[in-house]
Amino acid sequence: MERVLFVCVLCVLICSVNCQDGLSIVFIMHEEDNPTYNETEVTCGSYENLTIMCRINNIPNIYGFSFMNFDRVNKTGFVEHLATMQSINNSIRGYRIPELFDPMANMTVAGEYSQKNPSLGIKVLVASLTCNDMLNYSCSLDYDEKTGDTTHEAKNSTVFKYLTVSDNVNEPTTVGLTTADAPVDNNTSTVHSASEAVAGAVALLLLLDLLLLP
Repeated sequence: MERVLFVCVLCVLICSVNCQDGLSIVFIMHEEDNPTYNETEVTCGSYENLTIMCRINNIPNIYGFSFMNFDRVNKTGFVEHLATMQSINNSIRGYRIPELFDPMANMTVAGEYSQKNPSLGIKVLVASLTCNDMLNYSCSLDYDEKTGDTTHEAKNSTVFKYLTVSDNVNEPTTVGLTTADAPVDNNTSTVHSASEAVAGAVALLLLLDLLLLP
């Protein structure tokens, strides 16, 4: 019985790391009207514009959303709340429109309001980003999922993705994903966070399995 429970818990943990989430973050570099997608490393000091967009990847039964937030964390752990959008209260920030938390130089808000297919992000001048930094962008969506003809359930979906700001364009690109980020080719992307989390989960559960042995 303990072995069966062990296998079930292991499957749930692996799925929680690897199964596709409902959101994706895409990086779009604008170079002379020729946009390139999912640039996970940018060159420090570039005067090109970079759009970082969060959108729904796979939420088939969404009834509507309440809050959508877009943040970033630098390598020192400092959290910046960048943009928000919500459909609950017309007296607070971001009501049915993408809005920055605070006005910032060289940054504008991006996205589009839709109850079932919202998008939110920023457009930023690359030169305004800190050199030799690794920025972890995150996006969260609070929404209702339709569970029946007249019923729905509150849900949350969150996604993270790294952007490396390098002063050497030849340095290897660093990518960290927790969900599929279309149109990234999964055969060539390096997924760090998922594999590390699975390895940790497997090690922990193997230890628990040994403890359960008679």
